[in-house]
Amino acid sequence: MSMAVTLQILTFILASHKVLSVEYPFPSDNRGFDVIRSADYYWPFDTIENDVTAELNAGHDGTINGTVVTATGVMNDGIVLDGGENFVQLGDFSSTCVASPGLCAQTGISVSVWWKNSETVSRQCITSGGKGLSDGLSLYTISPAFGTEFYVRSGNTLWKAEFDSPGDIWTHFVFTWTEADTIEVWQDGVKLASPVTTSTGTNYGDVHNNLVVGTNNDQSYGEYCTGSFDELAIWGRKLTDPEVLYYYQASTGTSIGVDTVLAEVDTLTNVTYEDTAELLRSLLAVTVPGPYVGDTDITEAVSVLQKLSTLLPGESVETNTSSDLSDLFFEEAGQLMSELNQYGWGNMTQHVADSTLSDLSRVTDQFNIHLGSHVTLSGTATVLTTGDNDISNYSVTVVPSAVLQHTDYMFPDDDADATIEVPASIVNSNIHDARTIVAVLYHNFHQRYSRNNSLDDVDPSGATLNSLVVSVTLSPSPALPLQENVTVSFTHIEEAEDSTRRWCVHLDLTVDVGLWSDEGCVIHSTNSTHTVCSCNHMTNYAILMQVVDVEPDPSSRVALQVITYVGCGLSIICLFVTIIVFLGLASIQADKTHAHVNLCVCLLLAQTLFLIGAGWTPGTIVCKVFAVLLHYIYLAAFAWMLVEGIHLYNVIIRVFTHVKLLYYYLIGWGLPLIVCVVAVSIAHSGYGEKNNCWLSTSGGVIWAFVAPALIIIVVNAVILILVTREVVKLNNISFRVKPEKDTSSFKSSVRAVAVLLPILGISWIFGVLAVNEAAVVFQYIFALTNSLQGLFIFLFHCALNSEVRQAFKRKAYTWSVSRGNVPGRADTVRVKPFDSDVIRPESGSSTKSHKESPTPELVPTVVSTTHLPSIELSDPDIFATPLSNMDASVPQPMPRRKLSRMPSTEV
Repeated sequence: MSMAVTLQILTFILASHKVLSVEYPFPSDNRGFDVIRSADYYWPFDTIENDVTAELNAGHDGTINGTVVTATGVMNDGIVLDGGENFVQLGDFSSTCVASPGLCAQTGISVSVWWKNSETVSRQCITSGGKGLSDGLSLYTISPAFGTEFYVRSGNTLWKAEFDSPGDIWTHFVFTWTEADTIEVWQDGVKLASPVTTSTGTNYGDVHNNLVVGTNNDQSYGEYCTGSFDELAIWGRKLTDPEVLYYYQASTGTSIGVDTVLAEVDTLTNVTYEDTAELLRSLLAVTVPGPYVGDTDITEAVSVLQKLSTLLPGESVETNTSSDLSDLFFEEAGQLMSELNQYGWGNMTQHVADSTLSDLSRVTDQFNIHLGSHVTLSGTATVLTTGDNDISNYSVTVVPSAVLQHTDYMFPDDDADATIEVPASIVNSNIHDARTIVAVLYHNFHQRYSRNNSLDDVDPSGATLNSLVVSVTLSPSPALPLQENVTVSFTHIEEAEDSTRRWCVHLDLTVDVGLWSDEGCVIHSTNSTHTVCSCNHMTNYAILMQVVDVEPDPSSRVALQVITYVGCGLSIICLFVTIIVFLGLASIQADKTHAHVNLCVCLLLAQTLFLIGAGWTPGTIVCKVFAVLLHYIYLAAFAWMLVEGIHLYNVIIRVFTHVKLLYYYLIGWGLPLIVCVVAVSIAHSGYGEKNNCWLSTSGGVIWAFVAPALIIIVVNAVILILVTREVVKLNNISFRVKPEKDTSSFKSSVRAVAVLLPILGISWIFGVLAVNEAAVVFQYIFALTNSLQGLFIFLFHCALNSEVRQAFKRKAYTWSVSRGNVPGRADTVRVKPFDSDVIRPESGSSTKSHKESPTPELVPTVVSTTHLPSIELSDPDIFATPLSNMDASVPQPMPRRKLSRMPSTEV
């Protein structure tokens, strides 16, 4: 080994030993003080020994001129200059960024100092040239009245920042400069909006190379600064915003963290786009990746992003501002997802990590879609931001409606480990003003998210995510079902054996914590290294009555969808048949028939429209119109359920009180129209905006449906109780059975409830009870009873209704007679009663007669003979004694009597 090489190694060892042996006047486990350790030059100004003050990072010690003393500073001691011929010469900085800032034009230069200003006139307090005839920098105080200036001179260009002069208290300043960003000034951890001017003059070159504290480089002026200085540090680079903040926190013992930013955001009710940018910069400053970022920091930072996304103004935004905000957002998302934050993510439970990542994925779409939907359109496709960092590739593109996408949208557009291809037909469909496309390829999402899934027989502990996660969101959403499938291509992280089972999955974020689901995705092709998926991504019926947003788990959602579509389909058929029967049998026409028919029409329209509109895109005009129409139809259905209840009350409780049909129609169709018009006028934005084409559960709009429905349910429930009690009383009298041995009362009660529930709509109460995930049983009951409401009406009021069956028999008898066949007496055919055959009080309510009704009679086991010719019934069991002549306490004989045009007994 040569002597020269040996000397170089020895020099390196000695220099390393010097650096390692430095004793800094602060703790070693603080990220703020780590910033000082990284400085090129650092003078703590704690001590003066033999007219020398030590520089700890490069051995560039300072020399005392005159009488300079130390006094209590911010950290330990600092130097005091009394305005006399006293200053500190920090040495020659030739060929460095300190004397020649142009050498660091790209990387920049930063100066940090604690300063207690006692100067009242113009003085240069720290200088290496700057304002004078030399390259360099200068801190120049004019006076408290005129402020302070910081200069940087490089060649013939001079940059100057002006700000208020600090007072006679310790104040922390950081000055940063790059040729591109010019000068930025920080005071006590806050970036000042200091005006910066740039001027061009003579290039004096690097005349003065010394760095001086307390005066200028040419002492012939006799100007000396009055004040105190502590902790002077210089970097040959521009400090980041977080570094400035961290050092300020460390040196003052204060803490400005994510919780501080979150607290500030929580106090806001609205923000400007400029406010949003500043808050994002503040968040970036306190979430610099590293071991100091804890689990709470990460979750609170995501909360800040969520709150900001909801506070964004609804006004238009210029493209440049929108791009800057999008860049800041993805920079913050990148910091949070950084591998350097392993400590914070590692301290989370898996559930918290999944919830945080689910929220971050949602807010990424929400924030950037807002920007895209409010950006000023240029007439061409605008890329708000695109790029990549350590944790993701990302892109936000806005496509105006006038610009058709002629080629498929591909992201990323390079040879990435995961790509997604969206057909041009999907991008072009359903655009009003413009479509925003937010695309993200996450590099480490798969490492942090759990394997919890909704796949059958797939244990999360035995599964693994073998690819990166890619996401593309379009707003407004394209109409479903998609015209063409989306193609997603994956490169396997680990090579897969042929026997390995695999699924194309997507993260279902309709629940609080997303689950991996294969719904709507199938494998197009696969081998050991690659898999290509084809995806086409609907809703469930139970949401109609939910007062709050509740999404069932994936397995329940599938079951509810099956119940919804099978039940609704069956009900639609039954309702249609019921309407035809009621309208086709003239012999059963009555007020109740009008109510039945109108209720069936409402339910038929509502269920049909609901199924047809399930795939329409929320936020579109079509979806909003559909939501309004569906709101009106369902309100009308409830109104006719109320009419059914009123009619029952009049017939059974009040007995024979006739109500004009016009009033029924005003209630059934008029009241819902009024409610709907008022709701649309007040809160039209709550229709078809979120998740589905229905009323929004936010802002209380859903109560425009729930409140009237609940009122009607309560009224009809009371009527049901009164009617059931009357049925029991009438059956006790008519059957003349001792109360203690009577079992018919209970049967009659059950029968009345079963018959009346479908037309009174009381089962809709289960929709209100389904307010959270724990109430899933109510969701099942609600979906089952109400999707099958049409089937129950058909069974109890048509197929099993004795009056309807007798009307069919009379039709058959009439048809037989007309053909010359006389099969028998139609009126003597016994039909076993089921529903309202047990209730026999109605008479004369038909629209065909307005005569006063006769005294009601009880006919317990015979079908109605309304509209039949006068005939004599020979079976004594079919007669009953009028209520007016009956003593309920004594069994009465049943005399024979001739019935002529027996009144209808159906309700």
